[in-house]
Formats: sequence, C-alpha cells, structure tokens
Amino acid sequence: MSQIIRQIKMPLTIRAFTIPDANGDFNIYINENLSDEVTLAKAAEIAHMNRTYFSVYFKQEMGMGFNDFITKTRMAKAADLLLNTD
Repeated sequence: MSQIIRQIKMPLTIRAFTIPDANGDFNIYINENLSDEVTLAKAAEIAHMNRTYFSVYFKQEMGMGFNDFITKTRMAKAADLLLNTD
C-alpha cells in the first residue's frame, strides 16, 4: 500500500508559489485553509491583486490553474497523511 501511495505522491510534489510583497501570507493561507474552502478571490486579496490578473499570473508562474493547484496540493497532503499515520 505505501508503495502505491509513494507513486501517487511523487508527481504531486509541488513548489510553493511566491508573490512579491506578500510576505508568505499566500502560502500560510493555503496551508491553514486546505481542508476548508480556498477561494481564488481570497488568494487574490492576500496577493494584493485583481482576481482576474491573479488568475493569469498564477497560471503563468505555476503552469497550472489555481483550482488545479489546490486539488494537487490536497492530494499531496492526503498521500502524505496516508504514508505517515498509523
């Protein structure tokens, strides 16, 4: 079982998204709210950007849309929990 989870988790390892002048607040928001609703509007507000501009900027920087990023982050966290809990 753990080998299967490791295979799932490997491609889901994602890098942190950094925003100039956001002081890490974006990543804190994502990590603290991952099990709750994470919205593009709130993320854009934290980044001090217009929602539409943030969406385009995010996709250019990360190579995936915001919702895909959230889904993959949740999947990576779930795989990590499966691997590291009794």
